[in-house]
Amino acid sequence: MNSPQKLVSDFGLNTRVRLSGLGAAPHGRISKIGRSYARAMLVEPVLAATKAPGPLHAFGTAGSGRGGRS
Repeated sequence: MNSPQKLVSDFGLNTRVRLSGLGAAPHGRISKIGRSYARAMLVEPVLAATKAPGPLHAFGTAGSGRGGRS
C-alpha cells in the first residue's frame, strides 16, 4: 500500500464527495466500492465488541435512539 488513502479506498471506507460550485465539498456516506469481504472482516469484530458489556457497548448504543439515518 502506497498511502493511507489507497488503503481506505481498497476497503471501500472512503466517503463520497459531491462538489458543485465553489463552496465546501459535502462528504456523504461511505462509498462501499472496494473489497466487501475485507470490509466485513473489519465490521464483525466491531459489532461483537459493541454487543459485549463494557465501554464499547455504551459507545455503540449511544446514538441508537436519535432517529435519522442508521
